[in-house]
Amino acid sequence: MSRASHPNQTPQPMPGNVRGALAKRSLLDAFRERPDYQQNDYLKWIATASGPTMKQQRLDQMLDELENGKLFKGEAWTAPAKRD
Repeated sequence: MSRASHPNQTPQPMPGNVRGALAKRSLLDAFRERPDYQQNDYLKWIATASGPTMKQQRLDQMLDELENGKLFKGEAWTAPAKRD
């Protein structure tokens, strides 16, 4: 689905600390390979956490899930088959 079919989901900016954490763990490509809705949802989820401790917990969870590749916010997720 494109963003055009979901006009209320404005893209979230990626904060420097998130970009840095992704780069440090070599996960920026894994993040970019996720569907747009997941990228946007992860960033919004982290940004809306109450307080720095919760923001860090959510960031750590996102990094772990990207590294594992089989979860999205605690739920089972399988990447769609790549098209040639």
